[in-house]
Amino acid sequence: MPKTRGGHTSAPQSSERAAPVRAPLDAPPHLADSASQSRYHTRRASATPVAPTQIPPRGPPTKKAKTSKPGESSRALGIHSLSRHPQTP
Repeated sequence: MPKTRGGHTSAPQSSERAAPVRAPLDAPPHLADSASQSRYHTRRASATPVAPTQIPPRGPPTKKAKTSKPGESSRALGIHSLSRHPQTP
C-alpha cells in the first residue's frame, strides 16, 4: 500500500505544480508585454540583427566544406584528419 500511495501522490503533485505555474504565466504576459517591450526594446534590436548575420556564414561554410571535399576539410583541421584517418581505411 505504501508503494502505491507514494507513486499516486507524486503523479498528481507534478500535474498540479505545472498547471498553476502555466496559468499565471499566460495571464501576465499581456500586461508585462507592454512594460517589457520598452525595457527589452534595446535588447531585441541588438539580438535581431546579430542572429541572422551569424546564421548564414555559419551554415554554408560548414556544409560546403564537408559535402564538397570531406578529405580537404579534415586535413585543414588536423584533428579531424586523425579521427577520419583510421575510419577511412
